[in-house]
Amino acid sequence: MIFHYNGAAAAEQIKKRITPAQQSILSKQGLKNAKDFLLLRPNQYLKRLAHVTIDALPIGQMRAIVGRLQGVSRRVVRKNLTVFSAQLLTENDAIYVTWFNQKYIADQLNRYPYVVAFGKRESNHFDATFQVSSFETYPTLASTGHGQIHPVYPDFKGVSSKTLLLLIRALIQHTNVVDMLPKQVCASEGLVDIQTALQGFHFPTSEQCVAQAIKRFSFDELFLYMHPRRLANQRVKQTLGHFHLKPQHALIRRYMSQLPYQLTGAQQRIWDHLCHDFDTNQLVFRLIQGDVGSGKTDIATLALLAAVASGYQGALLVPTEILSQQHYFKLSERLKDLGISVHLLKGKQAKKERQVVLSALASNQPLIVVGTHALVQESVIFSNLAMVVIDEQHRFGVFQRQLLLEKAKKPHCLFMTATPIPRTLMLTHYGDLDHDTIDEMPPGRFPIKTYFGQPNRIRQVHEFIRLTLNNGGQAYVVYPLIESSEHLSDIQPAIDGFNECIMTFSEFTVGLLHGKMPNKDKQHVMQQFKSNHIQLLVSTTVVEVGVDVPNATIMVIMHAERFGLSQLHQLRGRVGRGGDQSHCFLIAQPKSEPSRQRINAMLSSTNGFKLAEEDLKIRGPGHLLGTQQSGDLVFSFANAANQALMQRVVFWCDRVIQKSSEQSQLQSFLLNQCVVASELLN
Repeated sequence: MIFHYNGAAAAEQIKKRITPAQQSILSKQGLKNAKDFLLLRPNQYLKRLAHVTIDALPIGQMRAIVGRLQGVSRRVVRKNLTVFSAQLLTENDAIYVTWFNQKYIADQLNRYPYVVAFGKRESNHFDATFQVSSFETYPTLASTGHGQIHPVYPDFKGVSSKTLLLLIRALIQHTNVVDMLPKQVCASEGLVDIQTALQGFHFPTSEQCVAQAIKRFSFDELFLYMHPRRLANQRVKQTLGHFHLKPQHALIRRYMSQLPYQLTGAQQRIWDHLCHDFDTNQLVFRLIQGDVGSGKTDIATLALLAAVASGYQGALLVPTEILSQQHYFKLSERLKDLGISVHLLKGKQAKKERQVVLSALASNQPLIVVGTHALVQESVIFSNLAMVVIDEQHRFGVFQRQLLLEKAKKPHCLFMTATPIPRTLMLTHYGDLDHDTIDEMPPGRFPIKTYFGQPNRIRQVHEFIRLTLNNGGQAYVVYPLIESSEHLSDIQPAIDGFNECIMTFSEFTVGLLHGKMPNKDKQHVMQQFKSNHIQLLVSTTVVEVGVDVPNATIMVIMHAERFGLSQLHQLRGRVGRGGDQSHCFLIAQPKSEPSRQRINAMLSSTNGFKLAEEDLKIRGPGHLLGTQQSGDLVFSFANAANQALMQRVVFWCDRVIQKSSEQSQLQSFLLNQCVVASELLN
């Protein structure tokens, strides 16, 4: 959080109030310094009740009641299980209480006669009982804090909630906590100062105190997360490109003139943004987000052409060999009349063929290379890499991207994704990048019609497929598994589905595609499908990204409840890429509420950005972008889906960065706090 404290004083308070053994226990739970304790989130808040009767306590709900124990008795049930019972005398009642194994309570009552008992009322056929989970003992009624709201901290073995509370109170009082967030920000955003926030968080007088504290902590948490990203963004904007590209070159005009269509308004807008950056020699570091079929490849091609037209090299990094092969063939076909050299580099490649590509990259000749992770290998040396385009970039880790960028001196970079990302998550995950959205589809495309059916309706779907294949069309049938699994016995695998389709569609050619096949076989199957030698393709999610067969108009997703919403949308996007009406069938038996929500979302919309917002509601932000992302959204206080707050945080981050000379103390603090994040982003 954005505050400073006296570290030496804090260490002294910690040493004074907890033993070395307790410190060891807490350290293993992530509580290593004063800030960890000050931001320890209680499990709940309970008002300590001295004026209470058993009848006023709700059954089964945790409460904290204050009084004196009398008539303590115990009964040994078996080894390691002793049941204690007593009466707890409150100001208004004598409440029958029971507890297990806490022998020390009976031993301490002579010195500390007052207790705070934490537990729940339980009812039986005879008398209501208060079942105690834990006690705190105190010497006087006043010291129990009765009538006050107190936090209940997580249960750490050997460290009581009372011990933590006393330590946190001492840390707030004796460590000189200094707020580093400017008063102007607090006033504009309606935030309490950090001292008020800490006091209200751990020693609230009302629910509003807790809400104000969490609001302040949420702002601080997002600010510290976003600051290094926005700082990286500002540094990129201030950096002149090492490679000066020429977007108005005759080569690009020739390419544009031979396209069989015009760029959409959204595509033209983004190309204009890139042209402006190229013309002003500003380093490009931009994320382009576009729904499936929106035309990102056109932007990528133009950017790569700008590098080649200016005498440099361009690289297109893609996640799979099928996709690399497809991009290679598409670029080669589009650029063959322009005399541009296009190469393909992949993991499994003939040594002689690979050496030809490596030699070309090491030379000074302008070219475009398409490749998979093979492009980041140490043996690959570029002589003049000016433009890097990373397609489906969320499938690459930060480390892999960095390896490619380090092969050149400050190349221009485009990151592209067809996974629609809500604006809030765009800011959080990609705050260091400029970003554009292709929010317009090419003309002549029909929205894909989507249907839901139970597995017992599959025969009707088969008849629809047969009608389409008879008319010269093609279809996909996608399964979640390759082979049968003993843990998922109710899921039909792709291999079984393939054999079933061979029998059902005996008059047509049926192909099988999955991730365990050799790359050569996968490429052969895809080429056969593209050329319509295969009419029906049974597959796993290996076709999820980038596969482009305009003649395919039917997508059948078997066991659709097993797929995430993003996967379902990506799979549906494999059809609808030509001029004919396309159809998607979701065959499922959704049993959980999230599964039903995903199916309903697919039926109600074909807009990827709306579906991404729905996915954010269903799954939460921490899982939406996949495990490959650096810094997944795991916040203690902030809600990453709070778009309004995120935009305000970005505004203040940019303002603080721009006025760093006026905020030198804060800027220094932020840079020290964010050193790890900054290193990740640089």
